[in-house]
Amino acid sequence: TAILLPLTNAQYNPAAGGMIAALIAGAFFAWMERQIRKVMPNALDTFLSPLLVLIIGAFALMLVIQPVGAWLTTAIFSVLTFIFEKLGVLGGYILSAGFLPLVSVGLHQALTPIHAMLNLLPILMMAGGGQVGAGLALYFKTKNAKLKKYVAESIPVGILGVGEPLMYAVTLPLVRPFVTACLGAGFGGALAALLHIG
Repeated sequence: TAILLPLTNAQYNPAAGGMIAALIAGAFFAWMERQIRKVMPNALDTFLSPLLVLIIGAFALMLVIQPVGAWLTTAIFSVLTFIFEKLGVLGGYILSAGFLPLVSVGLHQALTPIHAMLNLLPILMMAGGGQVGAGLALYFKTKNAKLKKYVAESIPVGILGVGEPLMYAVTLPLVRPFVTACLGAGFGGALAALLHIG
């Protein structure tokens, strides 16, 4: 039987908003806990603060955060659909070049269902190719033995699709290689879009 939400009488969907709603909820719960702990007496803090966060947060999650997350997910899906379907090769470039910044902050996980529905993964995987390309350029150009060692250890796993070691240990701290990895990834994404790789 459908569960109806209080106040709105809307049918409750526990998956509404997906990962985006979960990210918003995590940030909201952390903020709310800090606010409650400021006014809660120390003797009651250990028991009452988490309880209040859970009770208030659950209602906020169901009535506000999940609908906002669902709206944001739909909006992101619409934008990605437009870029993918209407912009062709330029869309492939934009999607692939913009994927590494999402990976760097962990937001790529929130968009995985959208990527799967639109079959964007072949285009987005070019971001890993951009990272490996930037890593190879660094390996051959640098005279720094320590950097060369980091790059040499990170490239094999980057080729297998795990770009985080190369990103966090090498390209992101150096900034320019990260930017060139994004630009290079964009060309890979454009080629994947041009050839309709799926």
